[in-house]
Amino acid sequence: MAERRAQWADEEQVKGDDFDVQMLGDRWTEDLRHKAFDSIIGLARASAKPWCKIYGLSTKTYYSIKLYTESGATLMAQEWCDRMQHFYDIWKAQGDAQYTFSEDDSTMYVEGETWLAFCGQEAMSAQLYERVAAIRCIAPGAPVGASSND
Repeated sequence: MAERRAQWADEEQVKGDDFDVQMLGDRWTEDLRHKAFDSIIGLARASAKPWCKIYGLSTKTYYSIKLYTESGATLMAQEWCDRMQHFYDIWKAQGDAQYTFSEDDSTMYVEGETWLAFCGQEAMSAQLYERVAAIRCIAPGAPVGASSND
């Protein structure tokens, strides 16, 4: 199991600028489930956590390997990270901590071919459909608590 953890850690998708994909598991997971990890998470690094708070966005998301398979869980976590990074990069480039995101900011995001193929699968459970839709709907607007009349 230590070998699988090392192998997974070396794979390219686990590295990110401000958001990372990581596996979730511990000794309990190994002892009781006989697996190195049982979930994949998307996680904001310390640099992006204040931004998440400003816009009321989650700083992490979990995807069960049992429910979505390792490749599906990894792909969803990676897409979550990519989308979050997209908006975070726009915010950083604005130089305005109270920037209000526009619809154009959302439409500029381009989904990758692997993600599009995953989203287009015919045998998608209702639970998977909801998780995919939630990822696709990530789109910050105004900072939390900001008045629409400002």
